[in-house]
Amino acid sequence: MSGARLDPRVEMRIKSLLGRRVSGAVARANEEIERACVIAAVIDRRWQVPPTKWRLKHVQWFAAHGIPAESAWQRYRYRLTLQRLLDAMGKPRGWRDRLPANTPPSTRRAH
Repeated sequence: MSGARLDPRVEMRIKSLLGRRVSGAVARANEEIERACVIAAVIDRRWQVPPTKWRLKHVQWFAAHGIPAESAWQRYRYRLTLQRLLDAMGKPRGWRDRLPANTPPSTRRAH
């Protein structure tokens, strides 16, 4: 993400939180951690709050307006990462219910 710099301490915290929860290929795990860092940087740029101080309004804003992705699949992956990050941070499960729906884009091709 261009222009956004995340505090190195916040980046380390995110890596620590998600590093234990992300499984699979190393490349896939690194992509998810990078998305989580982008999420934190975008929210910080807009609201000037670190992840430890996030409130529901910050997360809702990101899910609805802050995702820096053009394709439906990228937006879907950002929302999955956001959900995993919220779980890792111990945020209430009810927060997920108050976010925009996150369904995978259709893989069918139009004829």
